[in-house]
Amino acid sequence: MDLVQSAKRVAVLTDHVTKDGMPKLVSECTLPLTGVACVTRIYTSLAVVDVVDGRFVLREKVLAVTLEELQAVTGAPLHIDGAVADLICPDEPA
Repeated sequence: MDLVQSAKRVAVLTDHVTKDGMPKLVSECTLPLTGVACVTRIYTSLAVVDVVDGRFVLREKVLAVTLEELQAVTGAPLHIDGAVADLICPDEPA
């Protein structure tokens, strides 16, 4: 895709799992790709993950989810490179 071809950083914002509870972060894509190996950061409903050398490196996670629970709903290994920060989500307005 022309929009990501020359971009230095590409971020994706998505839910961590599908409506059926299946992982969205997977080792290998099964859908057609418009840009290959262009995503550098993924913001999900549960975590912030960097893509480094084809690996998912966990940077932040929501406090209510353990590392084991997060890995269980992720379709590829999560790597830890340093401290994993707590992702503090603001309360929704009333």
